[in-house]
Amino acid sequence: MASVRTESHGQHLVYVLEDANAGSSARVLPGYGFNCYSFQCRVGERPYELLSAADHFADAPSHASGNGIPILFPFPNRIAGGRFEFAGKVYELPQNHGPNAIHGLVIDRPWRIVPNPCSAAAEITGELELTRDLPELASLWPADFRIQLRYTLEENRLTSRFRVTNPDSRPLPWGFGTHPYFRLPLAANGNEAHASVRVPATQFWELEASLPTGAKRPVSGVLDLRRARALSELKLDHVLTGLEFSDGWCPCRLLDHDAGVEVVYRFDTAFRDVVLYTPPRRGSVCVEPYTCVTDAVNLHARGIDAGLAVLEAGASAEGTMVLEATGLNEPARG
Repeated sequence: MASVRTESHGQHLVYVLEDANAGSSARVLPGYGFNCYSFQCRVGERPYELLSAADHFADAPSHASGNGIPILFPFPNRIAGGRFEFAGKVYELPQNHGPNAIHGLVIDRPWRIVPNPCSAAAEITGELELTRDLPELASLWPADFRIQLRYTLEENRLTSRFRVTNPDSRPLPWGFGTHPYFRLPLAANGNEAHASVRVPATQFWELEASLPTGAKRPVSGVLDLRRARALSELKLDHVLTGLEFSDGWCPCRLLDHDAGVEVVYRFDTAFRDVVLYTPPRRGSVCVEPYTCVTDAVNLHARGIDAGLAVLEAGASAEGTMVLEATGLNEPARG
């Protein structure tokens, strides 16, 4: 039986999506970036938490980019110097990560809940509109925007669908990404040598000071993750591209061989890049799907195809991501 309920955590309201028959649940914090910070499911007879977040994260949320599934919009990752030009006008963003701007404008902001009156599913939709909800930031971006994200829980599958709309009369440049922290290994005392990662990417973006130069190179060595590589081998903060899709999906796989569990995070062709990041001193890995590469707006201005999208007035775009856990011998569903 599917249901949605709320919990109070200090001053914060958490929405809990549950599938009682499957023993799965997801927790979403609308007041802090619409962050889904917990996804628990049962594989076989054992429960597993797939996401990594600080203890009591919902009671006192902080470090927005380091917990659960942060949402990155209208740009993922960095903009060099926090500065870009679009349609003949220069924009200056706050330099909130060294000399650069990082991870968009909505990552730690309160989102509104959009009712789903006809839905019997365990789902929740959040929405944020720049001029309505963040008018103090409206001058930082070339056009108004509306972003919606819907989480739907069904058995051991958590589906997230985003929709970007341009409610303005001016063109809207945008990029979307997520920055999920996946537990790997799944057990706190798990062995990283017995956990592995697969990402079907054929190229990577060359970086200098974490910013793309504009050049792409073929993957090799530890960056060739088309075959599974042990987490213990990986010390990465790289942008992979040249993604391989099957039936419209790019499947990234996290395997815990001790637990006998495979976590599949797949996304559709709205996405074209994946950041793979292995946080230091933490049993987790970040597999971050992006619709465009880091600093896409500046690369675009140089004539480089970086994935920057531009929506005309009234237009919309959307994409889908699916997170699912199965036993290692079970196929992930289509």
